[in-house]
Amino acid sequence: MNKVLGPAFKLAYASEDLIRLVDTTDMWYIKERLKGYDAAIIGTTYQLERRAVTLNTYEKTPNDKTYEFYLDQRYGALETDIPSDDSGIHKSIFTNSIRACKEAGISHIVVIETPKTVNRMDYLNVLDNEGVAYTYIRTDSPLKKDITFTFEKGISSKLGISMRSKLLTSIATPNTEDKTAISREDIAALVVQSLMTLDWDKTRILEVHSSGMNVSSGYGEKETRGQKYDKQWCPNSDILADALSSV
Repeated sequence: MNKVLGPAFKLAYASEDLIRLVDTTDMWYIKERLKGYDAAIIGTTYQLERRAVTLNTYEKTPNDKTYEFYLDQRYGALETDIPSDDSGIHKSIFTNSIRACKEAGISHIVVIETPKTVNRMDYLNVLDNEGVAYTYIRTDSPLKKDITFTFEKGISSKLGISMRSKLLTSIATPNTEDKTAISREDIAALVVQSLMTLDWDKTRILEVHSSGMNVSSGYGEKETRGQKYDKQWCPNSDILADALSSV
């Protein structure tokens, strides 16, 4: 059974030396955790969950509570005793993170506008006031989880990407109900590809939408013996690279 199951499962993980506990209320604490990094990826409004502070870290009493946050969505998270999506705590976490990135010498920041975001101008103003180079990614389409995703499958749909002027960023958030959903995995790949393709010294706002065109790497479709999917860091990533090269 192991001989059958072993080749069928792929595992990607970040080892413990790459996972660092952070007190998001303390800018200097965040800065210390960013040492040695060149770029950072952060969100706007997070999903928060009330939890006890991890023992032997930065708690002051055994009963101290804090908010554990998730970039977009965590299934099964307890949503009791949490701030609203327009609470100032979200902007506070964001501001502390951006200032910490600046102090730590981060060269470029990729910001993902999360679905819970109420007022994007709050976050864009922080970025501009701090004077850091950034790529701000927002979508006018709802997000979905690709339950069939594998690293061999790679990008599943062709994304439309356009540059948006800062002068137009105060428009209302578009209605996404009738739009074709974009998989979170494709957005994650776009974030990585943007760091690989775009100039880190420049600032930009990217608006992403679904083109409705599905793509395939060929994985799982009558594969030939010994077929390889490691020629690119992610199959079909060249589609994203081409789209980004024109913005």
